[in-house]
Amino acid sequence: MRPRRRRHLIDPLRTLDRPRADRSALAPGAAPVDLLVRLVAVALLALALASGCTTKERLESPPLERSCVTHFVLRPESPAQSVRIIGSWSADPKGDALVWEPSTGAYRISIRLPPGRYSYHFDVDGEPRLDPQNGLTRYDSGRERNDLLVADCQKPELRVESVETSGDRVFLTLAFWRTEAGPGVDAATLTSRLDGIDVTPRVELLDNGDRLRLTFDGVGWGKHWFELSAADRDGRVSDIERAPVWVETRRFQWDDALIYQVMIDRFRREGGVAPLTEAPTMRQGGDLAGLVEKLEAGYFDALGVNVIWISPLNDNPELQLADRNGRLSEAYHGYWPLAPRTVEPKFGGEEWVERLIAEAHDRGIRVIVDYVMNHAFTGHPYVKEHRDWFYGDGSCVCGTPACPWSVAIQDCWFTEFLPDLNFRRGEALDAQLDDALFWARRFDLDGLRLDAVPMMPRFVVRQLAARVHRELEAPGTRFYLLGEVFTAPGDYQSIRYFLGPDSLDGAFQFPLMWALRGALANRQLTMRALHQAVLDAEDAYRYSTAVMAPFVGNHDVPRFISEANGDRLDDPFGAPAPPVAEPRPYRSLMLAHTVVLTLPGAPVLYYGDEIGMPGSGDPDNRRMMRFDDRISGLERSVLEHVQRLGRTRRCSEALRRGRYQVLSVQNDLWVFARIVESGAAIVIVHRGSQPTTTNVTLPSGLPLPVDGRYVDALSGAIVRVEEGRIALTVGADTSQLLLAADDPCLTPE
Repeated sequence: MRPRRRRHLIDPLRTLDRPRADRSALAPGAAPVDLLVRLVAVALLALALASGCTTKERLESPPLERSCVTHFVLRPESPAQSVRIIGSWSADPKGDALVWEPSTGAYRISIRLPPGRYSYHFDVDGEPRLDPQNGLTRYDSGRERNDLLVADCQKPELRVESVETSGDRVFLTLAFWRTEAGPGVDAATLTSRLDGIDVTPRVELLDNGDRLRLTFDGVGWGKHWFELSAADRDGRVSDIERAPVWVETRRFQWDDALIYQVMIDRFRREGGVAPLTEAPTMRQGGDLAGLVEKLEAGYFDALGVNVIWISPLNDNPELQLADRNGRLSEAYHGYWPLAPRTVEPKFGGEEWVERLIAEAHDRGIRVIVDYVMNHAFTGHPYVKEHRDWFYGDGSCVCGTPACPWSVAIQDCWFTEFLPDLNFRRGEALDAQLDDALFWARRFDLDGLRLDAVPMMPRFVVRQLAARVHRELEAPGTRFYLLGEVFTAPGDYQSIRYFLGPDSLDGAFQFPLMWALRGALANRQLTMRALHQAVLDAEDAYRYSTAVMAPFVGNHDVPRFISEANGDRLDDPFGAPAPPVAEPRPYRSLMLAHTVVLTLPGAPVLYYGDEIGMPGSGDPDNRRMMRFDDRISGLERSVLEHVQRLGRTRRCSEALRRGRYQVLSVQNDLWVFARIVESGAAIVIVHRGSQPTTTNVTLPSGLPLPVDGRYVDALSGAIVRVEEGRIALTVGADTSQLLLAADDPCLTPE
C-alpha cells in the first residue's frame, strides 16, 4: 500500500516524541529526520548485539513517554554570527540564542513550553527566517511566522499505529504515550465506540503494556469510525482518538481511484423528469435525489467508478446577477457560497447528502465535495459581520486591466459580488478551516476538491492539510485533498508549488490535458509530444508524494469532442457547439479515454464525457446530462468503451499502481506498459487515419509471457507473442489494452 502520509504533529519538531510513519520519499528540502532516526536505531541495535545482551533484554524497549520539551534546529546555508529564535512565548523582543553544535553543523535550542498555540521565527544575523522544518505558518503582527501547537504533556495520549482487516474483523494497534515520568496504561479503563455505539473488543497488551492490540468482530462492509480512550494507572484520561476504517475486499489507495465529476444541477432531476429550462446560465433542476437514483441503479459501478466528486453543496443565493457582459446568471453551480454550513435547499438539503454518502459507502464508493475557501457571496454572514476579513471594496476584479491575474491573483475579487478573503487575518483563516472540517465530519466525506488554489496563499492549504491529517485520517485511510491549479500548457511548476506531504495530496493534470488535446483532438502535436508530457509531469511531481489526477475535460474548458470536431469554441452563447455526427471525433475521444484511464494517477471523468456530449466554453460545456434512450449509437459506443476501460482498470493492479514504461513511440503510435511485480498491461494508442503494423519487443524482466497469447481487453482480439516480440496490427484511430490470456481481469466484475 502507499505509505501513509504523516499526520501533522501537535508539535511538528518533537520527532522523537511522536515518530513519523514510513515514507517512500522525502519532499525536496525536507530534513531527513526519519533517516537519522533509523540510522540511530540500527546503531543502537548493533551495540546491543555486540554487548552480549540477552534476547529478552534486546527486545525490551523503553516506555513510550511524552516530552514536555520542544526542540528547534536550524542549519543556515552559510555561517552565521548570531542565530536567535523569537517566539510569542517570550516577552523579550530579542528572543533566545541557539547554540552551535559543530558535530552536527546545526544551531539548536530546547525550550519547555506550556500547552498552547505559538508563533515564532528565527533571526539570523538580524534577518528574519522561517523554520524550514516546520511547514505550518500563519500571519502574526503583520508578517508570516511559523505556527506551533504544543499539546498538554501532562495528559497521556492514545494513538492508532496500525489498522488491519480480515473479512469482518478489524485489528487496531494502539500506542499509549505516558505523561512525563508517569505510569502506564490501565487497560481496564479502555473505552471504545464503533459508529457511536459502545463495543468491547478483545484486548492484548504488547511491549510492557505500552501498546494494545484490539480485535473487533462482526464489523460490516463499508466505512466506520472508531473512538477510543484510556487512562493511566494514576487516573489521567487521554483525549478521544478517532480513526476511520474501511472494511472492503481490497485495501484502497488513491492510485486506485476513478473519479466521476458531477455538477449536481446538470446531472439529473429526481425521477428523471425534464429540466426546468435549457437556459445555460439558469438552474435546470438537477438534485441529489436524481444522483442517488443513478447510484442505486448501478450507473457508476458499470463505469468502474469508485469515487464521486460533486459540486459545492453550500447554500447559494437565488438572485439572478449580471456578468461582465451583462448576461444574467443564477448560482446553479454552487460557487457563490451564501452560508458557511447550510446545504443548498434546491439540491435536497442535508437528508439527501446523508443518503448519498451512505449509499456510496455501502457500495465501496468514496465521495469528494467541491469546497470554496477563497471567496464568499456579498450576502454571506462573514461579509456582513466581518468586513475586515476581506480584501478591498470590489474595485479590483480579477482579470481586468487594473487587476491582472499575474499581479493581483491573491487579493482580487472574482466578480463584483464575490469578495476575496484575506487569510492574513487569523480569524478568517480559522473560520474557513473550521467550516471545511465541519463539512468533512458532518457528512463523513472522503476528500475535498479545493477550488481556485492559486488565489490563496500556500500556507492556507498547508493549514488545512494539517487539520485533515490530525483529525480525519488513520493508517490506511487517507483523506484526499485534490487541488485546482489551473495552468497553461507546459506549466508544471505552478502545480508543484502546492504539492507535498504537508500540502495537497494531488492536483489536476492541466499540462497533460492540454497535450492530450493537442495530440488527439486538434492533432497539432504528435504522440511523441504526448509521451514527453507524461515524462515531464513525472519529473516535475517526483518526490511530492502526490497522486495526480489526469483528465480529458472539466467544467471550465470546452468539451473534447467539440474540439476534435473542429467546432468554434469561443462563443458559448452566440455559437453553442452543434451535435457531432461524424464518427472520427468519437474515435478520438475514445483514444483520449484510453490514455487517461491507463496512465498513473487518479483519473477524473467529467459527466457527459463518457458519451461524448458536445459543448464549447462555459456554460455550454455544462448541459444537462443524457441517459438511456436519449443517447445516440455513436455516443453509446463511447459509453461502452469507457465502461470496459473502467472495469478493467478497477480489476487490474498493473493499471492502477504499475510504473509507466514506454515500449515504442512514433508520431501517430504510442505503446507503453504499466508494470507491477505480479504482471503488466500493454496499452496501444494509434491515431493514424489508416491501419498500421509494427513490431514491439518486450523488455527483459517484464512480468509477462514471452511466448503465447495476449488478449485485447477492449475488443477481445487475440495477439500472439513469440520470443518476446509482438507483431501488432492496429486499426485507424484505435486503441488496444493487452493482458496475458490467463489474466482474470479479462472478465472483470
